[in-house]
Amino acid sequence: MPPTFFVQYLFYLCAPNFCKNMKSFIKLNILIVSIACLLSACGDDNGPIITIDSPIENANYNIRDTLIISGNVTDDIEIDSVIFFAANLLTASLNINSVTDLSDIDFEADVILDSTVVRGDSTLEVTAYDNEDNNTMKSIDFSVN
Repeated sequence: MPPTFFVQYLFYLCAPNFCKNMKSFIKLNILIVSIACLLSACGDDNGPIITIDSPIENANYNIRDTLIISGNVTDDIEIDSVIFFAANLLTASLNINSVTDLSDIDFEADVILDSTVVRGDSTLEVTAYDNEDNNTMKSIDFSVN
């Protein structure tokens, strides 16, 4: 039996002794059910949704190319931070201080693949956190020749 129904059942048993008439018993029951519903609805268990538009999966780049990282992050409440990581290439976070709608953020960055970049297969990881510490990570594989 769910906790809400258990609490409600207890009040059905006990409340008539405390209530002087049926109207106050009904009001008390409605109040308890309302509070239980509100408490069970608290919190956000869903992480942000990440869409990566660029680079595309398994794209090939050469030294001196520009790697464009673009996409979107959405959340049902509010996005707290977005972090980008690619081993031996970049670690960065999105500056969201000037964003007006923290539930829907577009991002775009250009990374020049200079001679210091390690050639080979790489994975771009985008991790987004919301204001309830839920997180989502999405990755795209690409290579540098």
